[in-house]
Amino acid sequence: MECKTFDPDGVGVDNGTYFGLPFDPATAELVLVSAPWDVTVSYGAGAAYAPDAIIEASTQLDFHDPLAPGAWRRGIATAAARVIDHLEGGGSPDDEYVVRKVRRVNEGCAAMNANIESQAARWLDAGRIVGLVGGDHSTPYGLVRALGARHAEFGILHIDAHCDLRDAYE
Repeated sequence: MECKTFDPDGVGVDNGTYFGLPFDPATAELVLVSAPWDVTVSYGAGAAYAPDAIIEASTQLDFHDPLAPGAWRRGIATAAARVIDHLEGGGSPDDEYVVRKVRRVNEGCAAMNANIESQAARWLDAGRIVGLVGGDHSTPYGLVRALGARHAEFGILHIDAHCDLRDAYE
């Protein structure tokens, strides 16, 4: 579907993109990288499902905004037994079980963040704004590295169920 034929007042189109918008990363101003990852969560799994769930629910949103008519035309596209329980139960961090699991998590996190950094670098170098959707708190590191390599300063908009970035969180 092309931007010319997209009807922002029509029924939401389930085409696998945010809001059903007719953009791909090459034509959108904002590229959202999906991070379906929740290996390091401490409360409950599910963050890995966030990108797909948000895309699915986003087709129900209304585009009418009298303060920014036609803003949608700028484009949004998308590019998609636990250690804590053991330790809280009195297990040692030196147990082979923990060491092995932590090594696998660290290796997986490194690969996941390298992938996110590579995707973000590609779209930043193409002049796009890049965001990250979904995943646990370990996922933004690759995007932060890509931004830091290109900008002396940048801001972070962090939307979460609780304020993890405050000084005294847990």
